[in-house]
Amino acid sequence: MGNGSLRQLNAVAVLLAAVLGCLLAASQAAAAGPPQLASTYLGALTQDEEAGPLYFPFSAQIDRARGEIYVVDGKGRVIIYNSSFFPLVTIGKGSGVNAPTSATVDPSGSVYIAQAPGKASPVGRITVLDACLKPLRQINFSGFDGADKFTPQRIVRAEGGRIFAVGPGAAGIVVIEADGKQRLLNPAAREIEGEPHFSALSLDAAGNLYAVSEEAGRVFVLDPELKVVRRFGTKGGSAGKLSRPQGVAADPSRGLFYVVDYMRHSVSVYDASGKYLNEFGGLGLGPGWFQYPKDIALDAQGRLFVVDTFNQRLQVFEVGWTAIEKAASPQATPTIPGAGPEAEPQPASESQTPASGQSTTPAAPAPAPQAMGVGTPAAQPAATPATATQTPAPAPGPSPQAAPAVQEAPLPAAQP
Repeated sequence: MGNGSLRQLNAVAVLLAAVLGCLLAASQAAAAGPPQLASTYLGALTQDEEAGPLYFPFSAQIDRARGEIYVVDGKGRVIIYNSSFFPLVTIGKGSGVNAPTSATVDPSGSVYIAQAPGKASPVGRITVLDACLKPLRQINFSGFDGADKFTPQRIVRAEGGRIFAVGPGAAGIVVIEADGKQRLLNPAAREIEGEPHFSALSLDAAGNLYAVSEEAGRVFVLDPELKVVRRFGTKGGSAGKLSRPQGVAADPSRGLFYVVDYMRHSVSVYDASGKYLNEFGGLGLGPGWFQYPKDIALDAQGRLFVVDTFNQRLQVFEVGWTAIEKAASPQATPTIPGAGPEAEPQPASESQTPASGQSTTPAAPAPAPQAMGVGTPAAQPAATPATATQTPAPAPGPSPQAAPAVQEAPLPAAQP
């Protein structure tokens, strides 16, 4: 056989191998199915640096540069955690902080703390601390209608020094420029009847601003020039709608938005265009279940922090797209039905509320976090025996217990 024939045979063999490889890849892709949303429960923040329990936390913001988490709870304090969930220090009355509602950080490490009126001061304000947590100055509100009655509920700080604040007393977003000038911006004036108010704010790494209107059940997206470029969300009390949205987090790397709903005890997930995909959560005590969550935040690692207020903790998750094996057994990882990138949204299945008194107690770290499907019904984790480290039951509400540092559990679907 000549060299020419050998070359032809080799070419045919290479072509056949390539075709077989493509067929094998296609069959594997078909077996795996389209990408689905899956969630991993990573743990919970439950204590301060003195091992005392959190007390009805209601706000969380993250310093992406340092990875630190700033949590405000019902004891009038700001607790700072590092990126490993270890509590570092508590900011309180010794730093001039008496009635905090929200906190944010600038690149130098200075901390900006929004405060409500109280005994220490009759007006709302922003207290600025240096990197050593010593008082620097105070920012009072002025220059817009209702400034004397404005209570900052959430604040964020953009690159360049601009500060945004929302809360009772102002129909819109208070903008504080780097030079100190203040004005009121109302991106929803033509879309919401009456005087639209916003309940929460967040910024992404690109400088886009996200404003949550609780009364409209809608999120407004503003570019760095403060022009509305997108809006999403529908008011309502069923799956796919927002009853009382309290916080929003943007995840550009995954092309997702997360909105926490106080009354539906859930986190709704939207794609980059604002299309509803599905949700996870539900009323309960165990990991993946919530009781009246108040805020949500995303760190630079893509971890999602949900402020689970009446369970007195912050739960931490990772949510993303993954391929799921079609031939998996019934016990395999569940996924969101119809929540692929091209799928139409479908309502989540109804799940059961955990039995009264069911609890989760601290446990040794698991070997690895477990991936779960988002928005899929699952059985509530069984209660574990009580230990001496359990948190006393608060009033009002059921008797939540401290969540473990790391524990594996399936995520339930949100209840309508």
